[in-house]
Amino acid sequence: MLSESTIFDILGFRTALELGICNEIFQNITPKDIEDLEQIVKVSEILENNEYPLVEEWMFHSKLYEITKNKLIAEFQTIIHPIMVYVKETFVENIQPINIELSSRGTIVSHSDLLSFIKKGDMNGYKKAIEQHLIVYKILAQNRKTARTKLK
Repeated sequence: MLSESTIFDILGFRTALELGICNEIFQNITPKDIEDLEQIVKVSEILENNEYPLVEEWMFHSKLYEITKNKLIAEFQTIIHPIMVYVKETFVENIQPINIELSSRGTIVSHSDLLSFIKKGDMNGYKKAIEQHLIVYKILAQNRKTARTKLK
């Protein structure tokens, strides 16, 4: 079992990776890739406050990783998926208020929003959007760190 600190380090690594692969996504994306992403978005169900069922979350981000044409990056999704399942199940009561707050501010970024930036060829907009899309995990990690500090 991984420590909570390690889990949040992995989530931070995921955010860094998703930001770092932007160039490869925009260099390698094909019309077929866009079509595949459109289909994933079309069948995806948004539960509430931009929370997706885990399989649909996995499908969308796996496709982004696949577009990089880097086998290691593509395989990372298989590594991170069980951790994401654990985080979403274990910290659901911590994640929901964050998503509600982000939603009330109008700062939620959906997969559909991300796809719009890709289709427009707007890499800078996409980078900002993917960072905002994943901000819930950064806030969660900061909140957990603050809570641990208060307990000491």
